[in-house]
Amino acid sequence: MSRGAAQKKIHFIWDPHKPDVCAFAHQMTALFNQAAPDEADLIVAIGGDGTALYALDHANGVPVFAMTMPGIKSSEGFLTCHKVVGASNLMDIVNDCTPYDLTVLEGTVEFENGHTETHHTCADIVIEKLKVNGGTTLDLKAEFNGNAMLDMPRIGSNGLVVATPLASTGYHLSNGGRPISLRNDRVTLSAITPYKPRHFGEHVFDPDTVITITAPPRTYNKRPLGVGFGSGVAYTAYDMDSPIKSLTIRRAQDKTATLLMHHNPDENVWRTSQWRDVQGPVSLVRYCYHKARLTFG
Repeated sequence: MSRGAAQKKIHFIWDPHKPDVCAFAHQMTALFNQAAPDEADLIVAIGGDGTALYALDHANGVPVFAMTMPGIKSSEGFLTCHKVVGASNLMDIVNDCTPYDLTVLEGTVEFENGHTETHHTCADIVIEKLKVNGGTTLDLKAEFNGNAMLDMPRIGSNGLVVATPLASTGYHLSNGGRPISLRNDRVTLSAITPYKPRHFGEHVFDPDTVITITAPPRTYNKRPLGVGFGSGVAYTAYDMDSPIKSLTIRRAQDKTATLLMHHNPDENVWRTSQWRDVQGPVSLVRYCYHKARLTFG
């Protein structure tokens, strides 16, 4: 067992639907002893970026180290370390990591019937039509600290994405936005297939900005909405049997998330920028963490 393992209680997280990952994870838990999540000093996420984001959103402030399984090439793993070969060097690499404190967003969804739901994520929050090809395009009203921006009193699109730097290489990027370094704490807003204004660009805000997105009236039948969080949680007009009235997003005051990175976090931005330059934003599908979790449309 490698240096430092005896001093840390480790909780491992992995995708239970991948047999090869499960076999490797069971080897690791047998060697390090699987700690309970609420007793752990460290959470190790085995998999790709989706597993890393899930771990971060459920870590309750415990530092997260994300690693790809040795020999697996199926994931780009922008957030994950690719240098772990097993128990022999896991803790040596963890002890050599730099901690990055991440921005955590709090989103409150208000429904027409007065019901509210609040959830947190260090990734992104998406409000969009449930039927992408049905009904007319949305005209969402966005306010920032109570004021609408002059250049976009209403945004005509299929939805809006508010992302942290951690999630800026995903859905935000596919909307034509620029990836942001984890060294930055800004939040970004981008539109999904905007038509008004036609060339709607990304908007970057101070993390303490309160963003309020108001849905147009009569959206339940013609343009039913859903709100999805990076942790895989989603709230829809169908589930609550009531139209979504508004979505308020702010930085969470009582939630923290820490990612331990062995590589330069700006490599994430550089690699994704190169990918976008070569492939183009349209060819990038939704971020892996939304795949199979947000089944809108």
